Amino acid sequence: LSDYIKSPYLNENEARYANNGGLPPDLSLITKARDGGADYIFALLTGYREPPVGVVVGEGQWFNPYYPGLKIQMPQPLMDGSIEYEDGT
Repeated sequence: LSDYIKSPYLNENEARYANNGGLPPDLSLITKARDGGADYIFALLTGYREPPVGVVVGEGQWFNPYYPGLKIQMPQPLMDGSIEYEDGT
C-alpha cells in the first residue's frame, strides 16, 4: 500500500524543465523501488557534499554519494538554517 502523491508538474516536459532536464522520480513509489526504502530517501536528501578531488560535476549537477552515478540533477532540497520556527529554532 502507498498513498498517492499528486505530481507538482503538469506533464513530463514541465518536470524536466524544472529539474535541469532530468525526470524526477515518483517518490510515492521510491521506498518500494530502492534498497533501504525510507533510509535511502533520508540519505539522498541529506547526502549532498562537495565532490572529491578529481570528480568533475557538470553544470546543473550536484555530487551526492548516495545517488547511483554520484551526480544528481536535483538541487539540494534541505539546508541547515533554511527554516526558522516561531520559537527561534
